[in-house]
Amino acid sequence: MRIISAAMVVCALLSGCMSFEYKGETFPETESAKLYLSQAKAPAGYTVIGRAVVSGSYGDITRERMLKKLQSEAQLRGAEAVIVTGTQVIPDGKVVSVDPESNTLAAVSADTTYSWNSMVSDFDGGYGEIGKKQVGQGKVPRYLRVIRAEFVRYGAAPANSEVPNSKQIPPKK
Repeated sequence: MRIISAAMVVCALLSGCMSFEYKGETFPETESAKLYLSQAKAPAGYTVIGRAVVSGSYGDITRERMLKKLQSEAQLRGAEAVIVTGTQVIPDGKVVSVDPESNTLAAVSADTTYSWNSMVSDFDGGYGEIGKKQVGQGKVPRYLRVIRAEFVRYGAAPANSEVPNSKQIPPKK
């Protein structure tokens, strides 16, 4: 029994974990949720029903795995599509939340991240090179991968919408 428990703990540590947060409305589960990597690629005529954020260790959790998590959570909440609104790479330990005012870093667009100069310095100075002695001193910082998204449904906004700053995008004419 102890061997099985120890094996489960090791598997959990090796697989990494993701953090997920959602703020918005919930509808009956959908069969699928389309994924759009930017608002520009999403067809018009949708209503935002909620906002989500998923984060995980940069070295352990792939972007693809995080996008699948967003899609599955969107289906469970009745969304018909997921629109990625931003991605970040930030130092581990920073607060990640759906609410921008709760974050220790400002919400950003899909093409900005935590200071590139700081990350380049951490990676170049902390990991060393093949065949050379490691250059960095001390502990190498860990980073989180963060993806922010909107969960949407097509058609008119529900009358009792409680999603803060909810928006309805009309169909193109």
